[in-house]
Amino acid sequence: MHQLVRRSAPTTRAINVNSSLPRQESADSKGGKQTRVTVCRRTVFCGWLGSPTQPSAKRIALQFQPNAKRTFMMRRILFLCVAMLAVCSSAKAETLGQRIANGNCDCDTFYVSVSSGWAFLSDLEDGGFSADFNAGFNANIALGWQEKFGRVEFEYSKFDFDYDSVGVGTSTFDADGSQSLDTWMVNAYIDVPVTSRLTGYAGAGLGVAQTSANSLSVPAGSASAISELGFAYQARAGVSFDLTQRVELFSGYRFLGTETMALQDDDLGQFSDKLFVNEWESGLRFKF
Repeated sequence: MHQLVRRSAPTTRAINVNSSLPRQESADSKGGKQTRVTVCRRTVFCGWLGSPTQPSAKRIALQFQPNAKRTFMMRRILFLCVAMLAVCSSAKAETLGQRIANGNCDCDTFYVSVSSGWAFLSDLEDGGFSADFNAGFNANIALGWQEKFGRVEFEYSKFDFDYDSVGVGTSTFDADGSQSLDTWMVNAYIDVPVTSRLTGYAGAGLGVAQTSANSLSVPAGSASAISELGFAYQARAGVSFDLTQRVELFSGYRFLGTETMALQDDDLGQFSDKLFVNEWESGLRFKF
């Protein structure tokens, strides 16, 4: 607010200017002097209208003065805003550990899963060679990354199937030994909540596989061989149940297939075929 104060001899208000403040003086064309002093970014101007030697000359002082009431209100409003912000922040603030423990964490969640199941391997047929298998056992371990409605994981699986019988030409023999299958897969899943604790899932994966014949023994000879790595794919579907906020129990169906896998042995020669596995699996998923 600008306030103009005219100063006359009886009622003149002195303008106290600290002598330590910087001031600039200059003489006008008629001999009058004017002084400009900068105080706290506000300017106080003291000078003469006309020449101080002229009778009509009048001395004036122009001073910028802050509005005390308005300044007080602005400071009060600023203080209230800061106080409200502090209260809201303290009420809503949670550490990352608290958010995860309370189930309020929107961050990415890692998990480890372990599972096993009862698996069935399709029969092998290659020209004059064939093989049948008993139901086998499987073990899986996976490291995954869970979003709100889906997951991505890297998984290693180990299958083992005992031979039931082997056919060579027109003859069929009982066989000893086992056929193993190792897979390294990258899987992606979609999770669909059913209830607050029950979730359905479906997913698919791609990767590589390797199979081997372990001490296959028939009257015609024995064989032990391992294949090269080959392309593999799989699909899954099932349900999971939250035992706690960090542990899930899941169970579902799995189908796994590979490209043609070849085994070479000096006694039995080469035999190859595509492998198909059907499995019912169950396991636990641990989040961290």
